Amino acid sequence: MSDEYHISSAVVLCKPDKIQQVIAQIGEFAGLEVHGFNPEGKIVVSIESNKRHNIVSTLEDIAKLDAVLSSNLVFHQFESASEEVS
Repeated sequence: MSDEYHISSAVVLCKPDKIQQVIAQIGEFAGLEVHGFNPEGKIVVSIESNKRHNIVSTLEDIAKLDAVLSSNLVFHQFESASEEVS
């Protein structure tokens, strides 16, 4: 088991007429959650993983979806899983 914990947020820009399709596709990824979107095609997501590499590869995979124009990291937090949270 990894002793790392990563949480990131990203903004995904997609074709506005395909936003529901992209949200459904994003929902199929492990560790992702959609937190909001607007009609112009912007989607806010969070990504959780126990490895930094998974964050990067997930963003790359989202960017490869047909209707996605860009997938940009906004925030990244790293914690040791063994650290106590206050």
